[in-house]
Amino acid sequence: MNADRIGQATRLSSALERLCAPVLPEYIDDSRGLDLIGRRIVYQMGMIAWNIAVTGRRELADTAFENSNLDEKQRTMVRNEIHALVKKKYADFPDYHTAIRAISVFMNNGKSCLKVQIGDTFPALPTPVLEESFPPPANPIRALYDRLFAIYGEQHWWPCKSGSRWEIVTGAILTQNCAWTNVEKALVNLENAGIVSPEAILKTPDDTLRELIRPAGFFKQKSVYLKSVAQFFIENEKNFLQSNDVWALRKRLLAVKGIGRETADSILLYAFQKPLFVIDAYTRRVAERHLNLDGTMPYGQLQKIFMDALPIDVSLYGEYHALIVALCKQSCLKSGCEEVCSKINIVQTDKQSSLEE
Repeated sequence: MNADRIGQATRLSSALERLCAPVLPEYIDDSRGLDLIGRRIVYQMGMIAWNIAVTGRRELADTAFENSNLDEKQRTMVRNEIHALVKKKYADFPDYHTAIRAISVFMNNGKSCLKVQIGDTFPALPTPVLEESFPPPANPIRALYDRLFAIYGEQHWWPCKSGSRWEIVTGAILTQNCAWTNVEKALVNLENAGIVSPEAILKTPDDTLRELIRPAGFFKQKSVYLKSVAQFFIENEKNFLQSNDVWALRKRLLAVKGIGRETADSILLYAFQKPLFVIDAYTRRVAERHLNLDGTMPYGQLQKIFMDALPIDVSLYGEYHALIVALCKQSCLKSGCEEVCSKINIVQTDKQSSLEE
């Protein structure tokens, strides 16, 4: 190898190290000695990202999974890392147009070393639209869950202090047309008054109950709902726990005064661990902006689309709904999309583009 190519290889090695430096801490563990395997994984992703940026060949992302046993969730995380590294290559090394043929990672004098084999040099390419860096996943709904989980982690829902079924049911009623912060105030009032069971709700005078749940709004209406649901809960809790006929249970819940589809599904999913996906205003917003679905379609139709795309899994349904809530509180706002939305794009939509402009 002549001096020019040696110098070029050295510069590329240095550039690849700098490209991957922010990612390394997430993948390496040097507590038992220098972690060359973790470094090799990261530099391999960096090489793939580098070559995508240089050649414009988006399909190179699939080479990350050759001869691997990664599951779909792990593949999504790797794709996200490569996507971020492609973006960083464009931003930090725009004048490098030579591909990397191979890498080697080894230890020398107690330190890790990276060497690259240089490949062909390509004409400068225009920076592509990052949302188009990779083809859309085969299952966008599952891919969206994986990306949200990678960003936010486990949400530990339903949000309640005691974790009791009745507290979950109470919260599901009170949260109708109400921000959760106000629901929490009403729940604290009930707890301080010692009204933490359906039996206690039924014994509480109407005026007292209304005043306690006033922070949740519509307190006159919701006090009636709570008493109706409390009576139903007392009479049917055991049966609901034992039965696996989810749709029959849902039909019975919908017949109770004050319970609509969203409330019924929340109760069944979180209080009774029955596999029903909850559709709320946040789900509709995310479906429209990030999955190119019609956010105004009927409740049951949108619910079926989500459930058909996912395995029947109570934990997954509950976690997914919680992650959507987290996204919509932080980034996918009613007024428009903010930073996190750009990181979880699955399908680019006209709706999202107009909001981001």
